[in-house]
Amino acid sequence: MERAGVIRGYTAVIEDSRAGMLQAFIEIRLLGATDSDEIQGISESIPEIEESHSIAGTSDALLRLRVRDVNHLQQVINAVRRTGKVEGTKTFIIMNTWTRATEQAGTP
Repeated sequence: MERAGVIRGYTAVIEDSRAGMLQAFIEIRLLGATDSDEIQGISESIPEIEESHSIAGTSDALLRLRVRDVNHLQQVINAVRRTGKVEGTKTFIIMNTWTRATEQAGTP
């Protein structure tokens, strides 16, 4: 399956609280017309951003990031805002996560 490209990779499941990490989502609203390339460009320029999703609704994208602490989170939010393409942000700190993958791996 790996050779056929069905399996694209493997992922380690990290227990953020034990690793001293914090995860958050940032909703962003872009200035002017939304361009998915701009969202990807912002995401690629900030290493703490692990995923970006173009979304429908009042916001243009949802970014998932991993940081050391709340001070580091503020630095990342500031970096997102300084890109010059972001009109506004809304931040959500992740308290707990459930996924099918972690359930199947036997992780609580």
